[in-house]
Amino acid sequence: TLIVITADHGMIEVDPDQRIDIAEQPDLARGVRLVGGEPRAVMLYTEDDADPDEVAERWQNILGERAVVRTRAQAIALGLFGPVDDRVRPMIGDVLVHAAGRVTIVDSRTQTDKATRLPSVHGSLSMAESDIPLLMDVA
Repeated sequence: TLIVITADHGMIEVDPDQRIDIAEQPDLARGVRLVGGEPRAVMLYTEDDADPDEVAERWQNILGERAVVRTRAQAIALGLFGPVDDRVRPMIGDVLVHAAGRVTIVDSRTQTDKATRLPSVHGSLSMAESDIPLLMDVA
């Protein structure tokens, strides 16, 4: 009998002291209408009058090495999502923020306290999060 155990993604343990709450940082919240995604792969949907390039640059300047920040256009050009159909394009955030290290990015304005303090999460670009665990054994 072959036993195969797999998952759809890996996870990492995060550091609660490195949690960034958008609600507590007005410079991060400015120009952002909606926050979606995961605590380590945040999608920002900007206000109609906000420039996604400016929002991305501001976020990168504030977060520095704690995250990689790209616009939707940059992420698509890099092939981050593979081929992107035009009908899917608006569903992707205007700005994408991938946390580095053990950082999480949350928004307590819309997320529950419990949801913002998960001890282990996934979604960013590290090998531990993007590699698919697989165990196989013959019994």
